[in-house]
Amino acid sequence: VYVCVSACLPATAGVSQVPVGDYEVPLGKARIARSGGDVTLLGWGAQVHVLLKAAELAEKQLGVQCEVIGKPRVCCRLRMPRAC
Repeated sequence: VYVCVSACLPATAGVSQVPVGDYEVPLGKARIARSGGDVTLLGWGAQVHVLLKAAELAEKQLGVQCEVIGKPRVCCRLRMPRAC
C-alpha cells in the first residue's frame, strides 16, 4: 500500500463535478476510484486525481494494475504512525 501525502499539492490539481441538488457523502466508507490487483494507492482530496494518472501510467508502461482508494471521509483526523 502506498499512501500519497503532499502538503504542497495545489488545490487546482484535481477538478471534479459537484452534484446538482441535495446529496449525501457517506462517512467512514472509502471510495474505490479504480480497481487493480497488484498494488494499492491510497490518497485523499486532490491527490486521488494524481494517483489515478499514476495508475494509468503504471499500467501502460509497466503492466502493473493499481487499485486507487480515496480515504474514508471521517469527522476526525486519520492517525497513522510515521514510517521514518
